[in-house]
Amino acid sequence: MNDLRLLSMPAWSASSDEGILVIDLAGTICELNPRLQELVNLPTVPRTVSALLRQVEGANPELAGVLAGLDAEAYHAQ
Repeated sequence: MNDLRLLSMPAWSASSDEGILVIDLAGTICELNPRLQELVNLPTVPRTVSALLRQVEGANPELAGVLAGLDAEAYHAQ
């Protein structure tokens, strides 16, 4: 079953009209699909949620608030 999930993720990510962000427990971005990259106007995909947060916080404060909840560095600093 895990193999099936691993095979389906790239196809879903590439074809979805939704923004998809997959992170690990350390806050490293494992997957950020082209649609989300377009929605938040990212020229490149950052490596961590912290870096993503820094890139979007000025342009999209609501999204920055959501991402702050996923930010491992901010979470562990509390």
